[in-house]
Amino acid sequence: MFTKQITRMLAPVLHVLFFSRTTKEATKKRSLLLLAVLPVFLFLPLLFSFSSGAAQTSEWTPAWVDLSDSGVIHSPGLDADAAAKPKSPVPNAFSDSEKSQLPATNSQFFSPQNQLINTNSSATAGWETIFSDDFEGSFPGEWNVFDNDSTTNGEYFWAKKNCRVYAGSNSAWVVGGGADGSALACNSEYPGNAASWMIYGPFSLADATDAEFSFMYWLNSESSFDILFAAASINGINFYGGYNSGIYDWTERIFDLTDVHTLGDLTGQSQVWVMVAFQSDESVQYPEGAYIDNFELRKYVGAEPTPSPEITPTLSVDDASVYLPLLVKQLYTGPTATPTVTPVPSITPTPTATSVGVVPNNGNWSGSTSQGRAISFSVGSNGTAVNDITISVGWGGACGGVSSTTYYLYDAVINAGSFSKSQSGGTEVEGTFTSANNASGDFYAVLVTYYPSYCRATTSGTWSANYVP
Repeated sequence: MFTKQITRMLAPVLHVLFFSRTTKEATKKRSLLLLAVLPVFLFLPLLFSFSSGAAQTSEWTPAWVDLSDSGVIHSPGLDADAAAKPKSPVPNAFSDSEKSQLPATNSQFFSPQNQLINTNSSATAGWETIFSDDFEGSFPGEWNVFDNDSTTNGEYFWAKKNCRVYAGSNSAWVVGGGADGSALACNSEYPGNAASWMIYGPFSLADATDAEFSFMYWLNSESSFDILFAAASINGINFYGGYNSGIYDWTERIFDLTDVHTLGDLTGQSQVWVMVAFQSDESVQYPEGAYIDNFELRKYVGAEPTPSPEITPTLSVDDASVYLPLLVKQLYTGPTATPTVTPVPSITPTPTATSVGVVPNNGNWSGSTSQGRAISFSVGSNGTAVNDITISVGWGGACGGVSSTTYYLYDAVINAGSFSKSQSGGTEVEGTFTSANNASGDFYAVLVTYYPSYCRATTSGTWSANYVP
């Protein structure tokens, strides 16, 4: 929201700078405007780094759990070759001196002060709130909270705490309750093998035409190993949803109950349960883990709700990377220079797809990259979708000794024989099917580490794969 406001304010200025007529009077106006807006553009990256908007957005990985078996959360990204995935050499806790080495955005992240995001929380006509909890009243109330492995690894489950909040005086801390969790001080590390669950239900969506639940979450966990899981169920045992991991300041999660992983649309169901859980492995724990705040579950009764029209700003934030060089050029070459907008380059798959495109065989595909590492995926839906992309990327010891990383990407649509899928961190895989049995393309990978100091590395290459009958 903040970035859109900045964009809308600057759009008229940019219009005057680049698209108004060139006269002596206009030239004078341009020069004055340039001096006024140039500092704004120079400091835009700093402003955006302290917002919790698009930079914090990420895809949640599909996952599921069966409470009648071990109760372990399953996902292709968690289950496949879990033991082979490299772990970052982080200590059990961040000392004050180590926190000071983090970049500015992460130093703010560890601040005890609230990191607030502007959100529209007003009620929408036609929607009915089934249940909400701002964690200011009695707890657990209507929640069912428990440690899913009982006391095997100590007893830790959700509890109302004032350690870190989004709004008000309290939030729900994932390991603040239970015989062992209630003894933890604020900023303590979460334990190994944590299995903290919080379930609400059952409730009815029999008369609903739309439904969702949302909450704000704060997360500090070992990426890919210690996860925050949100899910839904129609029997109270098998829950399907998605997980996230890593480092996130207060961010909103909206869970669409009309499009649940595996279950699909839950409207019309007479009994539904929802859950928020946290699971960690046996090694490498971070401070605090996860908090949630401002939980709301709601449904829409009646005709399908009409989406509110979106206002498209004249200039997007990404265009700043195009217009800033033009502003600098204008200062040095004079107002009569005609600026040229150069499109931002994008990755183009190596093969060229035909207008019709190839329809690939359904099933498993495997191959290798230009680094000599493995890539695999599956094709489904009669050759119209690529699922479960797994690609290994070598780093050659970058960022403190990382040798390789495995990336997991999900659910890409095949269009005219080609597909593209990216993660929020920037990693991207693109490809084209050159026949029903062959495919090739490009990849671009991003590696980010925070200890012992911030490091970001990128690499790219090509890949080829074949259908495995």
